[in-house]
Order: sequence, then C-alpha cells, then structure tokens
Amino acid sequence: MKSTNNEERFYCDYNATSPFAPSVKEWLAKGEFVDSNPSSQHTSGKLARKSINGVTSFLFKKLGLDETLYNLIFHSGATEGINLLFQGYALSRERKKERAHFIFSSIDHAISFDLGKNLIFRGHKVTFLKVDRAGNFDENEFVGLLDPNQPTLLNYLLVNNEIGVYWPLSKIKKLKETYKFDIHVDCSQSIGKIKDFLKLENFVDSYTYSAHKFGALKGVGFSFIKKNFLNEPILFGGGQQQKLRPGTENTFGIQSIPLAISETINRYDFKKNEEVRSYLEKKLLEWSSDKIIIVAYNNKERASNTIFFIHPNVASDVMLAALDLKGIEVSAGSACNSGSTLPNRILQNLGYEDTVTKNGIRISFNPLWTMESLSPIFLSKLESVISKFR
Repeated sequence: MKSTNNEERFYCDYNATSPFAPSVKEWLAKGEFVDSNPSSQHTSGKLARKSINGVTSFLFKKLGLDETLYNLIFHSGATEGINLLFQGYALSRERKKERAHFIFSSIDHAISFDLGKNLIFRGHKVTFLKVDRAGNFDENEFVGLLDPNQPTLLNYLLVNNEIGVYWPLSKIKKLKETYKFDIHVDCSQSIGKIKDFLKLENFVDSYTYSAHKFGALKGVGFSFIKKNFLNEPILFGGGQQQKLRPGTENTFGIQSIPLAISETINRYDFKKNEEVRSYLEKKLLEWSSDKIIIVAYNNKERASNTIFFIHPNVASDVMLAALDLKGIEVSAGSACNSGSTLPNRILQNLGYEDTVTKNGIRISFNPLWTMESLSPIFLSKLESVISKFR
C-alpha cells in the first residue's frame, strides 16, 4: 500500500485484521447489495433471507460439516460468538442447579481471561492449561483435570493469534472420544493460514469464526453449534437464529463471507507462504547476529504467515516505532491489548524471562505472499531496522 508521501508501506498485521479481499472490494464497488431485513415477509425481505440461506449452505459445504448435526448462527465476530457460547453453556448448567468446569489454555486470546473471571464470579470452575516453551499442552495434564461428574467445556484455540502455533484437531479428537467433555474450537485465525483450514470434523461441539480475519467485512462472524449442545440464550428480544442470537442479522456483512473465503481457496498456497516465513526467520537471525529469539521456532505445526520474535535488547515499542518509520506495520501481539506497556502475557506463560517479555514483535504478513512476490524493498527496509539494533 502507498502512504500520502508516496512511500511504499507494507502491512504485516493480518492477524489483527485482514484488508478486504479484492473480490469484496469489487462487490462493494458494484453496490449490488441485498440489504432488507431478512425477517420481513415482503419480497425484499425474502431475498435477504435467501441470501443468508445461500451463505449458510456455502459454509456447510466448504467447511465439511454435517448440516443435520449443527446449527449455524451469525454474530458480530468471535468476541460475541464465544460469549454467546460460553455464557450460554454456563447458564444452561445454572438452570439445572449445576456448576461447570471451563478449561482454557494459558496462551489463549485475552477474551478467555476476562470471560474466565466472569465465570468464576458466577460460581463455575475455571482452569488455565499450561503449555511448554513451544506452545504445546500436555495431554496427560489435560486428562488429569477432567472430572466425569462435572460438565466440562474446553476452549481449543486452533491457531494462536500471537505466536501462530497450530493445534490440529487430531490432537484432541482421541481425547474427546475417550473422555467425557465438550469442546469449542476458536477458528478465528485458521482460514488461509494453515494447510487444512477447510477440514472441520463433526466430533467438535462448536466452532467460531471472525470474518474480518480473512478479508470479509468487519463486524460479522459465525458459529457452528451442535444441535444437542446445551446452550441457553444470553440475549433476548427476538426469535431469530434459534433464539440463540436474537436481533436482525447483518445481511450486508454476511454476503461478504463467501466472496473472501472463495478467493482464499483459489489463491492461498500453504507451502509457498510457509516458504516465505522460513526465509524471513532465517534472515532475521542472520541480520541480528543470532540475538533474536523466534518464538516456537522448532514447532512443526504453525501458521504459514506468522512470526513472533524477541529482541533481548530492544523493547517492543522501540522496535514497533522503528519499523513503522521505515514503512513496515507490525504489532506487539494481539490488537485487543495494543497500547499496553505491561509484559506480554503469552511470553510469560511460555516461560520466558521477565527481562524479555516486553520485547515481543509479531509479524503476520499477507497469506498470499510467495517467494516470487516477496518485495526486495520490504526486505531492504526490514534488514535496515533489524541490523540497526545489532
């Protein structure tokens, strides 16, 4: 992208939000929107409902889930979707005079920690599963947390938004088949960032997505929820979407979802994008004389577009400013925690020393980048900043 002074800038914060997919831009420019209330019974309302039903069918087909097993609801994004699911699960247990056990990982998105506080306040049990330096959890430790007499809901972050570690569904499938617990999979960062992002499995109780993470409009997302999954509404005021998310659906935003996903399917190449990540990581180590620490570097399961590195001698705000001045836009982690001067919680929970937990930088570049398209100007700018701090 270009700045006002014609300097070439490089946006590398795709895990915070993705720019609109070209197909979405073209659709917006044409202005061919179905924007009536899908609950209305007139012709325009029926067209809106038809468009939503079309998106619903598209998502079930492309993501490979059994439509007879799941409901699909649309919402404003993962923050709302996860609240609907977890608070609804808690409420369903409260109505039965029970208390549930909620398990998150210690490197989950910040929503898990804030939500956990609310669940504890309501009398539920909340546990944060520890991870090792590579970002993996111990399966035996997880099993040890399970109580067959207490309903349990696990939040499974498929792709970590900060360090890019990918937990395949196969890692949890056998445990789900053996032990009694429910599972929600947060897929916010999966589309266009891992090899098998289209391969969901029917053993999972719920999945949640945010559309702005893959090039669709902001303010819209969706969740697949098993029809037998105990869940009560936490919002009231209408009968839309099985009463789980009452209110008028965002028809406009929903229509952008298949456009962005289709483009990702057609253009994303995991191996080529992963090749860029590997090349950039080697260059970072080379330019910094091996001072830089690349988080989860030896983890074999990672998003193709995400690099999280630590420079032991340079605070993240200093590195961010230096990169931004050169025209490279990155982050110090989750956008939900931007502006914070506190140590990075993810680095702390990965076991990094306090001396470096304020020094993390996330580069989450375009998932469509390949070695052929990698800009020499970008490399030159990045090298000039990293080399400066040798």
